[in-house]
Amino acid sequence: MSLKTYSEFVNLLEKFSKGDDTVLNQLMESDFKIDKGSAYRYCLKVESAYKERKLSWLDKFHRSFQVQTYKSINEFEITLHNAFQNFIPLAKFIALKDLPKEVSEALKKDLESFIEEIKKTLRKNISPYSNKSDHMLMLINAFTLSNILENFTAVNTGNKKEKSNSNDKQPPLGRQIIF
Repeated sequence: MSLKTYSEFVNLLEKFSKGDDTVLNQLMESDFKIDKGSAYRYCLKVESAYKERKLSWLDKFHRSFQVQTYKSINEFEITLHNAFQNFIPLAKFIALKDLPKEVSEALKKDLESFIEEIKKTLRKNISPYSNKSDHMLMLINAFTLSNILENFTAVNTGNKKEKSNSNDKQPPLGRQIIF
């Protein structure tokens, strides 16, 4: 489905802001061009949808920490993994081809600073006296927008890192060992 009108695009943005991820494919496939008359309203709608979705993510993230207490590092890792997965729709959204470059860059910068703020808060709440604090810090530090975007592009293009044959690898000195 190709979006032709501003109204269709706004309807999809509203669905996205309410948590409907299925509209992302339609938004990604569209070739909607904004005109000068609707550019300002368009940017406001995009920003509004982004903020609502980000707030929804934050509510879910806070709820996951309020509902359960973590007895093991694995439970904490699962929560971070789920949070990571829930960021993928936002990463897809800021990578839409129909977004003006300035808007996309502003949203990306905002999302990066948001993730850094979340990481800073998580780091503050880790006890330095815990024997698992180093592992928890490693998990938190791996939570970056670039990792989310890499995951999105790998899933989107279907490129999974395949194990290569040991004969295909070049050693650091440039010599190849053949068995």
